[in-house]
Amino acid sequence: MLRVVEETIFHPGHYCIALARSRDALPTDHEVTMYETENGPRSLSTEIETDPQPPVIVDRLWLHAKRPAPTRWATDSCVPSIECEGCVFQIIQFMAEYSEVHEGGFPYHHYPDVNITADASLPMDQEW
Repeated sequence: MLRVVEETIFHPGHYCIALARSRDALPTDHEVTMYETENGPRSLSTEIETDPQPPVIVDRLWLHAKRPAPTRWATDSCVPSIECEGCVFQIIQFMAEYSEVHEGGFPYHHYPDVNITADASLPMDQEW
C-alpha cells in the first residue's frame, strides 16, 4: 500500500504518482490550460490519465478546489510487485489557480528514492 502526502500550503488541484527504475523513465508534465486574470495568466487544468498505464500508478488523486481539513491524505494504491533497488517515485502536485514559476511550470515535484521487494504471494508485475 502507498501512503503519501501532507499538504502544508494549500493549492487547489490534484496529485499524480508514478514509479520508475530511473528518473529518465518518469513521465513529463502534462500541458496546462490557462486563463487570463487582471493579475496575469493562471493555470486552469491539465490532462488527467483516466486509465493510467505504467509508469503512472494513479492520477487525479485527492482532487480539491477548496482547502480541505485535514490536509493529510493517504491512498490504498498498490505498489507493483517488483524487485527494484533505487526505484524512483514521482509525486506531482498540479496547482490550479496558479501563476507559472520560472523553475518549472505549475506542478511541485517530489522524487523519493525507494527499494521495493516483490510480494511473494503475488505474481511479478512485468509492466515495470
